[in-house]
Amino acid sequence: MAEQPKNFGFGEDETMLRDSARKFFADHSTADKLHRLVAHDFRIDRPNESVWEPQLWQQMIELGWTAACVPEAAGGLGMPVVAAIALAEEIGRSACPSPPITTMAATFVLNACDTQAAQDALAGIAEGKATALAVTNQKGSWHAEDTDVTLSADGRLTGHAYFVQDARKCEQFVVSARSDQGVALVLVAADAEGLTLTPDAIIDLTRDQARLSFDGVQGTLVLRRAKAQARSRRHCLQDSVLFPRIWSVPASGYYKPQPSMPRPAFSLTAPWDSSRPLNTRW
Repeated sequence: MAEQPKNFGFGEDETMLRDSARKFFADHSTADKLHRLVAHDFRIDRPNESVWEPQLWQQMIELGWTAACVPEAAGGLGMPVVAAIALAEEIGRSACPSPPITTMAATFVLNACDTQAAQDALAGIAEGKATALAVTNQKGSWHAEDTDVTLSADGRLTGHAYFVQDARKCEQFVVSARSDQGVALVLVAADAEGLTLTPDAIIDLTRDQARLSFDGVQGTLVLRRAKAQARSRRHCLQDSVLFPRIWSVPASGYYKPQPSMPRPAFSLTAPWDSSRPLNTRW
């Protein structure tokens, strides 16, 4: 029998991280509390709000979760990807409305860039700066070259990024953009001049999602040319697989199976078109 790889599965550190996360959510994010937070208004025409508890996010930062997979050179703990999975499963189990999964996805993309700008961004994440990927076009493609955002020669972004997760909770975005010199990744502050955020109406009340519109927005170039294209595609694909795995984990008392649910729970983050019947296949 072949010897099992030494880095296979949860190690001692990852197990401790998973168990501490499970206890944290059991103490601070129960099913009853979640219902009171996000489902108190059952009207179909309720306001489109991002309902969450920033103080819980601050506690996650203090526990070191945002720093877990950031390299030590950037001020993080340098834990492997399995640590992110350990956290993600517990976050998905509790369905806690917060941006750690979104931030971890951006962490892995930035970590693959190997530039000083990426290292600076990772240092911000380690300190607790919530970050989201803004790389998807209107058709939902994760391929970097399919982006609907362009980067001009003078470093300004124009266009739209779609399906941006936890957009109203994040302080910055990693944006994929096309330029004359190839595909680029650009870091943009959430309060940047010329950036407009338009929330999507989605069914999952524990999440928020938005379209980002760029009108001459300036940001920090993280990576450019073919290297950005290959790495962004690979890690965005990883992210697109990771999110369904995470959010399909049954949340205690919240995502109970319903005979009328036409799609898996994770697909409910797609924008809801009220003109389509709920039993329409997406």
